[in-house]
Amino acid sequence: MEGNVFEDIMSMEPTEEKNVFKAFKLRQNFAKVSVFGGQLVSQCIVAACKTVDPLMECHNAQLNFLSGIVVNEPLKYKVLETRNGKSFATRMVG
Repeated sequence: MEGNVFEDIMSMEPTEEKNVFKAFKLRQNFAKVSVFGGQLVSQCIVAACKTVDPLMECHNAQLNFLSGIVVNEPLKYKVLETRNGKSFATRMVG
């Protein structure tokens, strides 16, 4: 990867579906065929933040890894808007 590695990994593209984003850059764990869980968490937060007011900040994240991923394919993050308040928003990312 060239340039800023963090920005490359966190970059996402919107899809034709509302609140669905694709992440292409997966930093593979060299010891085994997997991706660092922290990267997946970060990408989930980035996807969720793309669906709220830019002035809002993430204050909490709760997650479960339900299955493995295919390292060589783009990941799709689907964001469900569960609650929109004046000063907070709740999102579920799958």
